[in-house]
Amino acid sequence: MKSILQKADLRTPRHFTLRAKRCTKAQYEIALEYEGHDSINYFCVGYSVLSYQLDGEEIGSLVDQSGYVAAVEVIATFLPKVVVDSLLAALNRAGLELEALTLEPIAAINVLIPPTMRRLNVALVDIGAGTSDIAITDSGTITAYGMVPVAGDEITEAISDHFLLDFPEAEIVKRQLYTNDEVVIKDILGFETVYKSQEVIELILPAIENLAKSITTEILNLNKKPPKAVMLVGGGSMTPNLAKVLAKCLQLPENRVAIRGIDAIKSLKLTENVKAGPELVTPIGIAIAAKESPVEYLSVKVNDQTIRLFDIKQLTVGDGLLAAGIEISKLYGKPGLAIMVKVNNRLITIPGEHGKAPRLEKNGQSCSLDMPVRNGDTIFVQIGADGKNAEAIVGDVFDSLPSKTIIINGRNYSLPASVIKNGKKVHYQIQF
Repeated sequence: MKSILQKADLRTPRHFTLRAKRCTKAQYEIALEYEGHDSINYFCVGYSVLSYQLDGEEIGSLVDQSGYVAAVEVIATFLPKVVVDSLLAALNRAGLELEALTLEPIAAINVLIPPTMRRLNVALVDIGAGTSDIAITDSGTITAYGMVPVAGDEITEAISDHFLLDFPEAEIVKRQLYTNDEVVIKDILGFETVYKSQEVIELILPAIENLAKSITTEILNLNKKPPKAVMLVGGGSMTPNLAKVLAKCLQLPENRVAIRGIDAIKSLKLTENVKAGPELVTPIGIAIAAKESPVEYLSVKVNDQTIRLFDIKQLTVGDGLLAAGIEISKLYGKPGLAIMVKVNNRLITIPGEHGKAPRLEKNGQSCSLDMPVRNGDTIFVQIGADGKNAEAIVGDVFDSLPSKTIIINGRNYSLPASVIKNGKKVHYQIQF
């Protein structure tokens, strides 16, 4: 995650698009960090505003305000290229297209904890199958995001290991523990046994405690202290006794850690056939975020490398190069080394050859850095060749070699000037 602070001097009139400019720069900085590793790239998948400032003073909103210098501090999250590409591959296989991208805890917190509640120090934990995503609010804003690679699958695996069950069967048993007093377990050897749900819960309690401890560690790492309350969402939040164990780990009263369902979303109207469980909070939040504040991308290829750009302004070829980790200032070749010589105690510089211009093409046609790009465009860039080092002969530092004419016995003689290089007499056509 990256915290970004951007200031704009409002005395200089210009179009100012904050999010795209800063996220492109942050993406460029990450690309530079992993320069030389084509497979490692990062994309912005979500952001939240931490604070606004106007003329050095914190302010609730910049809308309709007047001042000289505006600033906004943003916390943004970047995911590895391989993760985003995997998501897109799954969509493609299902015959779908990406409309917007957001982070799960951002989506969940926006529908469960509105800005009016964010002055409270609250942790929201979205427990899915493979990861538990965490967001923290305090002092009127979202202060941190985090993730632990432990979630509902850990509980399923514990049931599978203890009762010798296939993973899908163990998943069914886990879900029944939340609703049934008894569960019927048929192991891989064909033996069928009826267990009290509480018996099963006690046997898998170490896995539940491990999940709670992992979440607790990350919350304390992000918040530096136990929050005032914890909201649990996601299918994994229904893990039996998890809320109680988590409250114990955080040293909070049990009524300060609770599972929240979609009935807590005030703007949502439920139909009779929809259950008000916690597993739908994040999907609904994602749908709302996709319409209200989507993080959209367009894909371009830069030298056969697929780059996805944060699409919030008119993007250019230069933006594509930055996202690929290519420094614009280094596109032109370096000038050749100059030669410094002293001629009659006067310092003279003989410059090297200028560096060559880069080869820059968009869809096979020559282009400039400020040319707009669209989804699917192909950019090719070849850095210009370095200029040759300076080469010169002694005669190049003179406009002409001076000479004197003398007359001896009526006969004219021309005496050219002598050329002394490093204390030795040389011909004026010798090279430096």
